[in-house]
Amino acid sequence: SGAGQGGTSYLITDAGVKYPLASAETAERLGYGGSEPVAVPAALLGLLPTGPSLDPARALASGAAAPEAAAPGAVCGR
Repeated sequence: SGAGQGGTSYLITDAGVKYPLASAETAERLGYGGSEPVAVPAALLGLLPTGPSLDPARALASGAAAPEAAAPGAVCGR
């Protein structure tokens, strides 16, 4: 996270891409609600490519379907 005092929070992936989080609620919805953000220096953040903003409201407005709960025992990719 690059969240500082009033700063933007990011999800930084293992691929080295930072994704701005639209809100603290977004982090919770992604399963990071109990995680403590880690401050990252702006100089380091500037070296990482930026992906699209992770904003559930924008995703749903674009016509993307809300995820449905998988059936117990369901296996993805089959």
